[in-house]
Amino acid sequence: MRYLRRVNRGEIVLGKPVAMDLFDSKRKVILRSGYAIESEKRLKDLILSGLFYEGHLALGAYTDMEEEIRKSPPFELIEKTRTQLRILLNNIETIEGFQSEIMGLSEQIQMIYEKDADAAISTIFGKKDREYGIAHSIDSAFLCEVIAKRLHDAPKKRRSLIAAALTMNVGMLELQAELFFQAEPLTETQKESLEHHQHTSVEILNHCGVTDEIWLNTILQHHEYLDGSGYPKGLEAEEITPFSRILTIADIYSAKVSNRGYRETILPNTGLREIFLGARGQAVDPELVKILVKDLGVYPPGTFVRLTNGEIAIVTHRGKEAHEPVVRSVKRRTGMPFPKPIKRDCASEDFSIKEVIPERECNIEIDRHELWGYRKK
Repeated sequence: MRYLRRVNRGEIVLGKPVAMDLFDSKRKVILRSGYAIESEKRLKDLILSGLFYEGHLALGAYTDMEEEIRKSPPFELIEKTRTQLRILLNNIETIEGFQSEIMGLSEQIQMIYEKDADAAISTIFGKKDREYGIAHSIDSAFLCEVIAKRLHDAPKKRRSLIAAALTMNVGMLELQAELFFQAEPLTETQKESLEHHQHTSVEILNHCGVTDEIWLNTILQHHEYLDGSGYPKGLEAEEITPFSRILTIADIYSAKVSNRGYRETILPNTGLREIFLGARGQAVDPELVKILVKDLGVYPPGTFVRLTNGEIAIVTHRGKEAHEPVVRSVKRRTGMPFPKPIKRDCASEDFSIKEVIPERECNIEIDRHELWGYRKK
């Protein structure tokens, strides 16, 4: 895929010939390869007005994606998906065929989930110290797939929902980055941007050629609540589309369980309980929340737990019983790490789960590839 990447000041040396053609945002050539910019003022003016060079990203010919997904660990695939989404959103105004590229990523997310749902779900609960907006969108996309697949919606239709999750906040990416570290109340300007970001996102997507009505309407309504307390229109109950209801829950839950710069992560089981029983209980669709709770389980994959014998373990797979997932102990009761993770039977009295703990209490390097039975290349 071809895209235009914005030139930074440090990438151009005055008087030195450039190594590639430089363009404006409409792909008009500004400077041919082999020519130089001699004036600091001219360079500054070009960069301020928008100076780009053409990049190439192998987002993947999706007809070949099955082979790549079959061979690659899910964690590598998810990291690649984050990189792809970051490039697409950061260069949205210059991407050719933006709608088809996002739909391709949506199908990719479905295929990763199909390959190893437990491993995919586990990444929702990992640390997110950087690029919260990108990670949050992909986490929400996986949660949407959890719910919509259980409802037996057709794969192609689900891709429109996933596309909405991936792009729901494209109208406030910079604001998201600000809010990640902000503990203070929102400013009036921030409140206004937040309350209008759905419309801003849809306007941007329309400008980029997105015509999928399910995708666009899902974004417009994903902050509307069943009790009419949402925004921007205060819609109620049946006025809100089914996919918007799903994205609302995915958005809320993934935000709750993600660490922020100013607060600790809410534990996975606590996050579900807060949605189901807390203030949002009358605002979101309880039947959809039940589906999410049932599918993720009491202890979703990626959850850190303390066993009754004092060991610290990580949930790697959902079990047949909600309270008996598959776990692997990574730390002894003495605080020393095991040389290799040890599978424990939670049905046993010694290895039953005593409590869910925050990741920081584990305080050792975790190799997810080893925990989920993959090997790094």
